[in-house]
Parts: sequence; structure tokens; C-alpha cells
Amino acid sequence: MSLQRYCRSAFLLATLVLFSPAARAANSYHSQIPDSLRLAPGDGWGDRRVAETPYRIAHGDRITISVEIDGMGPFDFVVDTASSRTVLFDHVRARLGIATDPNVTMTIYGMIGERPALSVTLDRLRIGEETIRHLEVADLPDPPLDEDEADGILGLDVLEHYALLFDQPDQMLRLYTRSGGLPRMATGWHAVKLRHQRLAKVPCDFWFFGTWIGHAASATLFDLGAGVTVVNWQTAEELGLRKRDFPVTEAAEKLKDVLGKVEQVIMITDLQIKTGSTAWPNQSVLVANSRIFDILGIDGIPSTIIGAGLLKNNSFAIDFRGETLYIL
Repeated sequence: MSLQRYCRSAFLLATLVLFSPAARAANSYHSQIPDSLRLAPGDGWGDRRVAETPYRIAHGDRITISVEIDGMGPFDFVVDTASSRTVLFDHVRARLGIATDPNVTMTIYGMIGERPALSVTLDRLRIGEETIRHLEVADLPDPPLDEDEADGILGLDVLEHYALLFDQPDQMLRLYTRSGGLPRMATGWHAVKLRHQRLAKVPCDFWFFGTWIGHAASATLFDLGAGVTVVNWQTAEELGLRKRDFPVTEAAEKLKDVLGKVEQVIMITDLQIKTGSTAWPNQSVLVANSRIFDILGIDGIPSTIIGAGLLKNNSFAIDFRGETLYIL
């Protein structure tokens, strides 16, 4: 895979979705997500389970599930812990026959800055046995045909209502009630403390944790929508690399629309990545000072974005209420 193609897949990362003030006044968000039992107990995963659905690794090495929308589908949605809102692409909206109102918008903060997006309301979004009603989402233009993109992104506006367990051997996502939490077997896995933090430059809250990249300590955004681990140049310089020693290549020039600027981009291989007591040897990371680090307010320190690209071969669970990531 070329560096350009690899980076385009890699930078299907955080889509930070917010209401604009005008949109909030025009169409308030009122998702109705019940916190009740819908599945019978019996298989050892706990009686607080709400739903389960298969997942697969697709669309740029990301965790992808099938959802139904307003009784139609299935549609491929990427599970993304760094998207504050759920997103669907315009071909899905057109298939569903949902009209748009140009006066009802959201603001999208992505890799290269901010942009407006239309807001639409889904009557029903179904994940396995669980149905979410009256969900307001961002409608984005379809990506270029040569990009391997899903039909939509499942964001924190849905995910944070649950505790999540990703069962890697069975390739199954299990949803548990937020109040009841995860089954005991998952809470016995290696625990990593999550930090829920308001961003300094945009009114979003996201999840962070500490990571070691080689021997460099790094602040890390927990972004399941990231199909590759990305570090900034401050992290690379902690590892002994100097940015000035690497020229701007033709590939970097072509990535200007992805990074938001012409920037040195390199790949580091054979690194160990460690968080808590869990370590992954022989990892590759992409080094680039994308504008997303500036948007996140972590551009001045060693920083990392970690997601499904690293975790895809592990079982893991997220307890949003208890602010803990469990990794097997």
C-alpha cells in the first residue's frame, strides 16, 4: 500500500461533531435510549446485557457493525469513540428519503479544521436488539468513490449510554446498561484509567489515557475510529528523531488535504506501545503534525491517537461511567 493511500485510510479518524447555536435552537436533541434489560441471561456474559451484534474489521482497519435505520438496511457503521455525534453519509439519507433543512446545521471539526454539516433526525436506529429513537445526526457528503468508507459513524452520543464489550474471538459487540456496568469477567482484565476531558479549543469532551510509545510517555486520544496509530513530531523527537532531518516528500505534498498543511510524514516501525500493563510489540506508527492535534489542544506535548488499529486483535471493554478501559 502506498504511503498516500495508507495515510488516507489512517486519517479516517476523529470527526468531532457539534451543534451550531442556530441548529440547537431549531431542533433539539432528545435521543430516547432505555436503560433496561432486553436479553435473557444465560451465557455467562451477564444479565445486564442490552444487545449484541457481530462486528468485523473493515473500512480502513476499523471496527464496523451493521445497523438498521428506519426499518431499512443493513448499513455499515464504524464505531468511533472520538466522534461526539453520529454521522451518516448522504447516499444513506437519500435512500431513506429524509429531507434536509439548510437552516438546521452542525459544525464538524475534523483533521483539517471546521466545516458546516446538515442535521437530520432518524426515527429509529437499531443495533442488534436495541432501538434508539429520534436520533439527530450529521449528514455529510459522500466520500470519493476510491475511498473505502462506511455508510456512517456511530458516535459518543449513542455509545456513552452503554458499557461496551468487544469480544474478539467471537467478533461480537455486546452492549450493557450504563448503570449496571460490565460483567465481572471483563472487569478482571487489565485496567486502564480513562480521563474524560473538555477540549480547550472546541466545546467537545473526549476520552484520553496515558501511553508509552517506545520509551516516550505520550498523552493519548482514545479514538476507535482510527485505523492506525498516529503520533506527533514531539513524540518522535522524544524517540531521538529530528523533524528537520526528514524532507517534505511528494507523498506529503499530496496529503495536504488530509493533514491541513504540507508536513513531514514518516512511518516508524518495530516500536513497543504500552498502556497500563498491556504491551504490543513490533508496532508501526505514523508520524505527522496534523491539525487535529492542535484542535485537541495537545499539539505542544508528545501526543498520540490510538484506536482500532491497535486494539483489533484484543478483547476489550469500555466502562464510560467508571472511566475505565479493560483489555484482555
